[in-house]
Amino acid sequence: MEEHRNQKLPQLKVAMNRKEYETSIHYALHHVVDFLRDGNMMTIDDWVNPADYTGFDDLVQLEERLTGDDDSNEEFLPENSSIDTKVRQREILPGETHEYIGHMLDYQRQDRLDLSPIRKAERRFNMGSMRTEGWAVALEELLMQAGVLDERPQKGREMEYLMNASHMSLAIPDMKMHANEINLTEARQLCAEIMPRGWSQENEDMVWFEMQSNIRNPGGFHSNVVTGKAYFIKLFRERAVQLGDSFVIKDFIDEFLSFGIIPMPLIRWEMTGNDDEIKMLQN
Repeated sequence: MEEHRNQKLPQLKVAMNRKEYETSIHYALHHVVDFLRDGNMMTIDDWVNPADYTGFDDLVQLEERLTGDDDSNEEFLPENSSIDTKVRQREILPGETHEYIGHMLDYQRQDRLDLSPIRKAERRFNMGSMRTEGWAVALEELLMQAGVLDERPQKGREMEYLMNASHMSLAIPDMKMHANEINLTEARQLCAEIMPRGWSQENEDMVWFEMQSNIRNPGGFHSNVVTGKAYFIKLFRERAVQLGDSFVIKDFIDEFLSFGIIPMPLIRWEMTGNDDEIKMLQN
């Protein structure tokens, strides 16, 4: 439906050289930080600085960093790139929001919170991925629905929906491999089959890497990405119903992040008092 809505709009400009690409990251991350702060979506402390992620404070510093780089205005991204790069070349905000707000800022906040060693501990075997990826992936779409893309090209919304499709194209083969229904070759083929526009190919490096990541992580990795997002949305809805008119999005997000990187059912138990899932673990 988004494609139908946008069918008469011009195609998105594709950033192909390093200067264009890094400039787009700079504008996107400063835009999303301002959006979160001004819109009271979550607490943005004074120490928050996208330069921690980009490596430069402003475009003057970027220009200085690229000085002497004769290739900065030459194409450095392949035309037949991965789905992640294809999306970022056209609308960089959701993907880089995932990485900066969803991951880097999440960990920066955890380091500053007075949390117990258990809440701050790194989980072995990437067991915290449902919490970390669930939050980061949910953030992509929730901010779009909140209006973060409204002042940017309309067709950029299509890129977020394609990112959602990409998550599913990686998660479904993940679950099927762990169920011993398909092998690695078939998983890569299925990933390419699910992804719209032919934007994933079974033999490209990204697909190989992501499918191997699924195998290396107990219980899979991208299945946690998708279920983590679904769980976050479930908790969002449950807490909103529980609090009614007193529900405030900023308070919900700040509270969620304050619990540390622990399993989502434990966060739900602590936040809502609902212990039905915990009781299931005891049986």
